[in-house]
Amino acid sequence: MVPLLGLILRDALEKQQEHHEDATDFLEEILTYKFLARQYDLEPKEHFLSFFRTVELLGEDQSYGLSCQLEPPGQRAGRKGLLQFFRSHKI
Repeated sequence: MVPLLGLILRDALEKQQEHHEDATDFLEEILTYKFLARQYDLEPKEHFLSFFRTVELLGEDQSYGLSCQLEPPGQRAGRKGLLQFFRSHKI
């Protein structure tokens, strides 16, 4: 979910810049997302918890390497690229 949050925030910032909204409008939109997220009381399913407990934590260098595969320096990851990355890593 975190990569999608990044895309939402990036899109909101671009919209703010394109439409010359002031910072108040931008912050109001962010607070709206925050409020809506709190409306959900989600409990992870057991099969997810089992999977999550077995995931090996990556070191900073490994994490950075995977991040560069997803979004090479100087480029932005699009939705299509994110989906391809997660599918190829069976996530």
